[in-house]
Amino acid sequence: LISFYLVHKFGVMVTDFADLFVRLPDRYGQGTLAGGPIGDKIGRKYVIWGSILGAAPFSLLMPHVGFVWIDRGLVFAWGWSYHSAFPAILLYAQELLPYKLGLISGLFFGFAFGVAGIASAVLGNMADHYGIEAVYNVCGFMPF
Repeated sequence: LISFYLVHKFGVMVTDFADLFVRLPDRYGQGTLAGGPIGDKIGRKYVIWGSILGAAPFSLLMPHVGFVWIDRGLVFAWGWSYHSAFPAILLYAQELLPYKLGLISGLFFGFAFGVAGIASAVLGNMADHYGIEAVYNVCGFMPF
């Protein structure tokens, strides 16, 4: 979604923000790895709430700033914050069935990919009807 938005809104070429997509998984991984120890230190519930409330300002701000702010800062801050809750959420789920860790982990990843596939189809349909900017503005509220 962000690539279509950047091309539409700023008229940038794919090569201008290609490095963004090389750096994104790194930032998401850093957030995921940091979320575990932070959750051990301050508590998982606080990490989950901090992740949701921490990512919300960045996602709400992204449609209203320039390309440099998106490319160099907001996407990374959002990704790090949002993905830091993953270990805490997965651990809560594994505590529900402590002897079925593989089942819970598999369901978690399968559900995440399934929901992402359905959401991409829904958002694509919405973009066809209302435009990419409308979809991008709606997605700003998704952390809530």
